[in-house]
Amino acid sequence: MFYGWLAYDRSLLGRLAMFAPLAGAAWFAGDWYMSNQRRPWPLRWAAGAMILVGTAAPGYAWHQQNPYGVAAQIRSALLTFAGLALLWCVLRGCWFAIRQSWVSKHAAGLLTVLVLPLPWVLPFVGSFLQFVYVEDAFGIPTDSVSAPVYWTGASAVLPTLGCVGLLLPPLALYGWARHFHWAWEKSIVSVVSAGAAVVLVIIGGTAFMNRTSEAAHRAARDVVNATTPDSYFGIQGERMCVRPLKDKISVHNGPLPTRRPLLAFSTDGDVLYLWDPARAQKPGGPDPVMSVRSAEVSTYAVSNGETRCPELT
Repeated sequence: MFYGWLAYDRSLLGRLAMFAPLAGAAWFAGDWYMSNQRRPWPLRWAAGAMILVGTAAPGYAWHQQNPYGVAAQIRSALLTFAGLALLWCVLRGCWFAIRQSWVSKHAAGLLTVLVLPLPWVLPFVGSFLQFVYVEDAFGIPTDSVSAPVYWTGASAVLPTLGCVGLLLPPLALYGWARHFHWAWEKSIVSVVSAGAAVVLVIIGGTAFMNRTSEAAHRAARDVVNATTPDSYFGIQGERMCVRPLKDKISVHNGPLPTRRPLLAFSTDGDVLYLWDPARAQKPGGPDPVMSVRSAEVSTYAVSNGETRCPELT
């Protein structure tokens, strides 16, 4: 395979020159492969060539797909093997922790206790992430944004599974201590594992909150750049122009801009909340969030690239 990997960077003449040693070695490989019965020499040579070329071809294809040099390939392979070894240690340690323990004896009852709260836990976590995305980043009340229930639960699946996964390494540490029958060290490892589990869960929760905040900031940048932001688990922001239906309307945190598109996440409620990207770009300026009664205005979405709304007539 390494021989085939080296052949990728060569010219056509270089590849033919590298094939010459394989052609000579194919005779010995074919003779060894067919040593149980005497075969014609062309057949033995073809069998040896097929073995050698077949084992060199994966290396050639590997270099073709990953042309980053030998050091990078070796480093990637070592990191892959190290990751697999670490995964095996964690899974094996978790097995040692629960094997022939109180957890394994009451597995059915524990699974019931852990699974039953999920229909309430997932929507709660999803609602909190929606709060971080809508209200914390844009200042728009979360209650004014309508998202399907299944999207609310779906947004919480990955953070919940991530935090559960972060509990596995401390559990594996306890399992290895239990497996090697560490007596006095076992209590120390138990305390360390519990502390590490709490710290990892806090770090994981913070990371997922930051991930949600980054998604909101990307959406804000998209609106500033006159493009429609991507959807976030059922929450879809739309750039739209707002036109008053009468001369005087009540606008909280007005005046209401009518010459530029604003961002709105929902137009279904009695109150329409709008986010002004022009105000958001001015630090220390007026609050970019304003609200108006939906019955007093008309709205229509604008396409990407439009930065002005038509004048009122």
